[in-house]
Amino acid sequence: MSFEFTEKEKLRVALSSLVGTQLDPIGYTDLATILVCASVYLIQLAAVAYVVVNRKYAPIRALSPLSLAVMYAGSVVWFVGDVFTDDMAHPRGITTNCIVTTVWLRMVLGQNVVFGVLLVHAVLAMLRYTFHIDTTHSSRRRWIQFIATAGFAACDIALAIVATLLPKDRTVRFVDVLDVCEFKQAFKDMGVVQAWLLWGASFLISALVASKARCAHNEGRNLVAACVALSAALTFHTVVYYRKPMYPATLGWRIAAVCINQASCLVAWWIIAGRTIYGCILYRDVYLAEWEERNNDNNSVHSTDNKAY
Repeated sequence: MSFEFTEKEKLRVALSSLVGTQLDPIGYTDLATILVCASVYLIQLAAVAYVVVNRKYAPIRALSPLSLAVMYAGSVVWFVGDVFTDDMAHPRGITTNCIVTTVWLRMVLGQNVVFGVLLVHAVLAMLRYTFHIDTTHSSRRRWIQFIATAGFAACDIALAIVATLLPKDRTVRFVDVLDVCEFKQAFKDMGVVQAWLLWGASFLISALVASKARCAHNEGRNLVAACVALSAALTFHTVVYYRKPMYPATLGWRIAAVCINQASCLVAWWIIAGRTIYGCILYRDVYLAEWEERNNDNNSVHSTDNKAY
C-alpha cells in the first residue's frame, strides 16, 4: 500500500480534474493520521484488557465487560471502514467492494455496533431505574442483554443483506479510475436516516432515565453524555454528505471526518467506563465500598417508592 506520489497517483489526480473534481493525492499525511488513530486504539486496548481481566469486580461487572469490549471492537472496525471509504488508502482486493467497506465495515459492524451497545445499556438502565426490574442479577441481566442484542443484530444484519443483494447501481459502486466509492442519493439518505434513528432511540431512552429516575451511579447522565459525544460524528457527516458530497477528495475534510468519528467513539467509551476504571486502579476497596453503598441506598429508595403504591 503506497503513500508516495507515484505515476499512477498522478494519473488519478489528472483524471479527476477532467471530471471536475479537485483530488488531493493520498500521501504521508493520510498515513500519519492512520498511524496516530491506530496507536490510540492500541493504548485503549490495554484499558479493554484491564476491564476483561477484572470482570468479576462488581462495579466493572455492572458495566458488562463484554459489551464494552464489543463497543471497542465496533469502533476499530468503524475506523477500518473509514480508512477506505474516506479515501485515506488505496483499496486493493476485497476493499474495492464498496458494499464491504461502507455497509458491512463502516455501518453494520462499526457504527451500528457502537450505537447498539449504547442502546442495550440504555434499555437495561430503563428497566432497572424506571420500571424497577432488577437487572443486576447476573443470569437475568444476561438474558435481557441476549434478547436485546439478538433482536438488534437480526435487524442490523438483515438491512446489510438487503443492501448487499440490491444492484450496485442502486446503492454504492466503486469508480475504478478514481479509486473512490460513489453513493446513490437514495441509498445515502437511507444510511443517514437509519443512523439518526438508532442514535435517537439511544438518546431518548437515556434522557428518559436521566430525567425521570434516580440512578445509583449516574448511568442515565453518562449514557446521555456518550450519545452527545457520538452526535458530533453524525452531525459532521450529515452536513458533509449533503454540502460536500466528494469530501474524501479533499485532504483536510477526509482527515477531519476520520478523526471526529474516532474521537467521538473514544470519548463515548471513556464516559461510560472511565470513572469505574479509575476507581478500580487507584482505590479499589474504597471505591467498591462506596459503589455498594450507593447501590443499597438506591435499592432502598425504590423499595420505598414501590410500597407507597
